[in-house]
Amino acid sequence: MSNNVSNASAQLNASDINDGSSQEAANTEPMSAATSSESVSNTPDAEVLDIDSLLDIADDVAITWVRKQSDLDEVIDALATCGRVALDTEFIKRDTYYPRLALVQLNTGDHVYLLDAPQLQLADLWEALRKVDVAICTLAAKIWAFFYLLSGCPPLTNIFDTQIALSYLTGQLQMGYQQALADQLDMHIDKEHSQSDWLQRPLTDEQEQYAIDDVRYLPALYLSIEHALKAQGLYDYVWADCQLYASDLYDSQHVEDEAMYLTMADYRYNSQQMAILKGVATWREELARATNQPRTFVIKKTSSTRDSH
Repeated sequence: MSNNVSNASAQLNASDINDGSSQEAANTEPMSAATSSESVSNTPDAEVLDIDSLLDIADDVAITWVRKQSDLDEVIDALATCGRVALDTEFIKRDTYYPRLALVQLNTGDHVYLLDAPQLQLADLWEALRKVDVAICTLAAKIWAFFYLLSGCPPLTNIFDTQIALSYLTGQLQMGYQQALADQLDMHIDKEHSQSDWLQRPLTDEQEQYAIDDVRYLPALYLSIEHALKAQGLYDYVWADCQLYASDLYDSQHVEDEAMYLTMADYRYNSQQMAILKGVATWREELARATNQPRTFVIKKTSSTRDSH
């Protein structure tokens, strides 16, 4: 079951970041994160109390903008002790090869940090995120595919994607954050600003509120989902599937230029056509990277069929 859900999620989401994808599965340890929430009581009353407490905290959570490199130290220290972190990003990737990261939102449980990414060197942040017990997100491909592209980090082993998790509980493969909050916590947020200009400064009040809300309730949503999964004996399967997906995303970002043609190959091509495709695909990849423009700006990927004659 886990492979089916992960692969389906990858097909639905990873194409937003990369033309290619890899189906190679990584070895995972399903039990590796099972202890991440052992301190949480399994009694129904305690579960309700914990979630309600997190929602109360969310309403009054401290908000801090991080615009200077020296201020990033506070974030790194918070990540070292928080255990779990909820995160999201805002970026633009319309006319460039490399995504233009505009904002990183982190919720360490009692504090939301808004990182002004264009003003910061984030190498230490990437390393700190690798070390937290659980990194909670919605729609992992949006975050982690370009994280691999920018950070140079190895495959992550601490990802919990609420979209994958909810597919186990509801059968829906693409339940977004807004719907998940409404269904699981009866919380309602505005998602009208997802396509706005996140590189503009200052952000509008509406953009800032949107960015905060994207991580404000994620810890409570995680806890609600965690309890439901454990009650059905599904948590370890979801955890393993999330790590498999994280590995697949890593592979999709590390396809050798010479192998890129395989993502576009047609089984009907003969050896000469395959050789031509390989040369063109390699050239396209190198030029797109050198000029920082999308692959499709160089040569569009189009489907074609061989002439029957």
